[in-house]
Amino acid sequence: IGTLAPEKESVYGFIPGLGMDIEAQSLRNQMEKINDGIFQVLFIGPFRAGKSTLINALVRKEILPTTFNVNPGAIYKVVFGWDEHCVNRENVDRVVLHQSQEGIAGEFVQFIESPLVMEDGRYCPRAQHFIESADAIVYVIDLIRPFGLDERVFIARYCANRHMRNIFFVLNKFDQLNTKGKDIIKQAAPKYLKDVFTDTKGRFDEKLFNNRVFYAEAY
Repeated sequence: IGTLAPEKESVYGFIPGLGMDIEAQSLRNQMEKINDGIFQVLFIGPFRAGKSTLINALVRKEILPTTFNVNPGAIYKVVFGWDEHCVNRENVDRVVLHQSQEGIAGEFVQFIESPLVMEDGRYCPRAQHFIESADAIVYVIDLIRPFGLDERVFIARYCANRHMRNIFFVLNKFDQLNTKGKDIIKQAAPKYLKDVFTDTKGRFDEKLFNNRVFYAEAY
């Protein structure tokens, strides 16, 4: 055990011991975020659910491509500021720089846009990195094909019975449903998302559900 002591001299520069390279890299990334004061918001969900359009609406400008055949499966990082040299490009395909806007985000906030599943049906391996490291997660659900296998697997794997307070659900394209369809979705949402908002004692936190689930119009 004493032979590991020299490795602890530098948080950023140590050589991982015991073959725990992945864990060591994760700790490095967390330390860098803490040191830089970065707050990352992950927007994730199935293809064509509306993740890019939601980010574009939040920043009030089309900074991300919304055409399906433009680099499908790419992971984007939106950085609010102009200092491109300070941007960590790890695990992303493209960095988009955008000037900060009052009321939207500051220079220490970053948006990550990532698919949950690749075009060929495989789960995106890089998405897991951001799911585990993001400070907040926004899962976008396409109400034209709601509560499918992707959502159920995501909830079971990452959210079930954890009473997570940093995850939000945007039920997109609500305006494209008729009155009956809207009523059905509002009744079904608590049922399908129940495990996310159930505390460790098995109680459904309705207040947290109402504060974390949003019905959005398609842009």
